[in-house]
Amino acid sequence: MNVVERLIERERLEKMEAERYTERVTPIINTQIQYMLMSDPDASNIILLSYHNSNHSSQGFSYKYITYLTEKVRDDEDVYEEEFKELSYVNYGEEFSKIHNLKYLRADSLEELHDYFPKLYRKIKLCDASAVAFYPIEGVSEPVGMIVVLYKTKPQYSLGYYMKAFSPRIQRLAILLDYNQFKKQIED
Repeated sequence: MNVVERLIERERLEKMEAERYTERVTPIINTQIQYMLMSDPDASNIILLSYHNSNHSSQGFSYKYITYLTEKVRDDEDVYEEEFKELSYVNYGEEFSKIHNLKYLRADSLEELHDYFPKLYRKIKLCDASAVAFYPIEGVSEPVGMIVVLYKTKPQYSLGYYMKAFSPRIQRLAILLDYNQFKKQIED
């Protein structure tokens, strides 16, 4: 087997390993999102977004995206997969970076987003929500995702709300979504 064939085979095996990992963690991820929904009686939808970069231009520029992974909904609420599929980091990255720097963003009215997060404002408006919360998910060395909580009415936040409803789940998701760190630990 020549060098090129070995590289192709190695890439194929790494892809298969990553797919098996995804199959193993999918039920755990969905359970964490469901727990978040159950913990927040005002939420209508909990959406999990994840960062990825799987496409390259012909000039070698790597495209980064934040994209929809899964969603849990209350009752018969609509699912908003199409609104959050393959969001270009070049287009949305500045706004997502602001949220990561803030550590979270809660808007009890969508109008609060209008001036500082205009692209996300338009995106959330498509979801028929009246309020929204964003909770970043940080991996060991970089952001790995974002939780988006949609509300049909203004939510009521109790004392300790975040610590009870979201913090433990986001910590678990950070570990599960940081596949590169997982691979590194196995190799060491």
